[in-house]
Amino acid sequence: NSGKSTLVNSLLGQKVAIVSEKSQTTRESAITILTEENSQIVLIDTPGVVPFHYGRKLKMPHSLMTGAKDSLLDVDLALVLIDISNKRYRNNLGKDVIGLLNENSSLPSVLVLNKVDLIRQKSNLLMTIDTLTCGSLAPKLVASETGIEYVEKRALPEIGSPVEYETGWPCFSEVMMVSAAAGEGVDAVKDFLFGLAYPSDWLYPGECKSVSSPSTIVGNVIREKLLKYLHRELPYVVKQETVWLSRRDGVLYIHQALNCNKESQKSIIIGPRGRTIQTIAAEAQTDLEEALHCPVDLELFVRVKK
Repeated sequence: NSGKSTLVNSLLGQKVAIVSEKSQTTRESAITILTEENSQIVLIDTPGVVPFHYGRKLKMPHSLMTGAKDSLLDVDLALVLIDISNKRYRNNLGKDVIGLLNENSSLPSVLVLNKVDLIRQKSNLLMTIDTLTCGSLAPKLVASETGIEYVEKRALPEIGSPVEYETGWPCFSEVMMVSAAAGEGVDAVKDFLFGLAYPSDWLYPGECKSVSSPSTIVGNVIREKLLKYLHRELPYVVKQETVWLSRRDGVLYIHQALNCNKESQKSIIIGPRGRTIQTIAAEAQTDLEEALHCPVDLELFVRVKK
């Protein structure tokens, strides 16, 4: 839960990605578009890096386990976001992240430390940066006529195996510090990204902010509320199924089933006197009206499907 989606929302200045304090909020890569004046940045918000064996054990969707890896195949730059306030993980990128960087060693990358506002002793940041970069940085980046290049034509630090780099990666070209939720440092990230824009045709119309379909937006917004109001493993075992989605007289009507495995789970989702499911539906409907720019009539119901 490093705050990738929060950073995306802050960069765009509006909510286009769902956010939650729980881990694995983003389940598949989502494309958002940041356009200013004559430049356009396409952002791919990926799921967090999940070890394959761990994902298989918890029966996670395949897209969640491979989203980050697949997205690196067709991008110009990788931003690696770390929750610097997490004492358990902030001094270690993790072997899976290091492995992905090692597999794509020619891809320029930048380390972004998030939630720096929660760090009281800022001097600790220097030690963390030294650990996460192995005390080394690659040359600075610059935009060319054909893409993003290193400003210095010298060899990068020698690339070894993921085992050799147990805690960090020596080929980041920049280290940036932000507090995505508070908006601190976000403009610096935005300026940095636009500074690397190179001549090319835009991929999307200038007014476009997201390429997600209405059905995807519906599923994501409802899932955000499930994560907010359901606890432990319950929001992860609920299977959402949109059984009806239709627009009539300017109103979007949505009927979605929340499928669970046990009657006890159904009772928790519905809540005392139906309050939990009513709260989830009401908040989701409000957010959907804002996201889809139209009136929405949302009905949720819970089913036990074994």
